[in-house]
Amino acid sequence: MDIVLFYVLFFGIVLLILYLRNKNRDKNYALSADVLAGLDAIHLDHVKCETFSSGMKGKGYYFSRCELFITEDALVIFGLGRIKWLRQLSDPLILTSNSAGYVFKLPGAKLIKPKTINLNSFGGDIYIEFVQPGFIGTNVEFRLKGISTAHKERLQFLNTSS
Repeated sequence: MDIVLFYVLFFGIVLLILYLRNKNRDKNYALSADVLAGLDAIHLDHVKCETFSSGMKGKGYYFSRCELFITEDALVIFGLGRIKWLRQLSDPLILTSNSAGYVFKLPGAKLIKPKTINLNSFGGDIYIEFVQPGFIGTNVEFRLKGISTAHKERLQFLNTSS
């Protein structure tokens, strides 16, 4: 009986921690979505995404679906967690050359300087690679699938800013 109680308490605490962390991120997401809506951003919901990360600081980059916001000079990525019934959000990732215009407006955002961007990669995917700096750098790769040609045209600024 004690072991059953232990497992119930353990999983209850884990779910509570996930809920509280996600509650804060959900509040930041709502604020960020309001800011991006004011910038006339195109919103793409539940985009299929493949991620690969190698290095020590790879956490926060593993997600299978994401939400994209495309503005005139930025691509903002919100990763969605792998647990289908629990909407886990990652902190926003911003790809832009106008860092001052977005970092202070979007709470918890990480500014990314892409190493490689290919808007027409194998299979029509968008391929983005960047290095997270640190003592031991982390190499992160994204493949965004199912993005239309019209939206890829809107993302042409990424090729000129990288």
